[in-house]
Amino acid sequence: MALNRRSSCALAAAALLGLLSPASAQGSPPGYEELVREGAVIAERLCSSCHVVGDALGGGIANAGVPTFRGIANRPEQTAERIRNVLIMPHSPMPDVRLSNPEIDRLIAYVDSLRGPAAGPPLVPRLSPGKKPQYPDPT
Repeated sequence: MALNRRSSCALAAAALLGLLSPASAQGSPPGYEELVREGAVIAERLCSSCHVVGDALGGGIANAGVPTFRGIANRPEQTAERIRNVLIMPHSPMPDVRLSNPEIDRLIAYVDSLRGPAAGPPLVPRLSPGKKPQYPDPT
């Protein structure tokens, strides 16, 4: 069975994300890595026509004024709730793709995987051995 270009890119993104080291997931909620991989596939399928989804996808150029996923992830004020709100009530020219809550969770996990430590706390709560989850400050 031949794969089309989009399917090939989605599979490549999922494979590359599968190479995340166990250390990068340390303290992440159970199943986080799988959510990230699934989020990358959703992002490639639904978002890549306008956004640069990830570095591994050929380093494409975003449309003028459209932020990259890495740029969205690394906004210091970014929160999971802000991303969720944009996906639920998209702004023009972003299309309303009608994502389910689990799909939104997967996209947020993928965006979180692109977030650098200098941007602030993670978007997805992290677990530390013997400690409660650390949630981002909602303010």
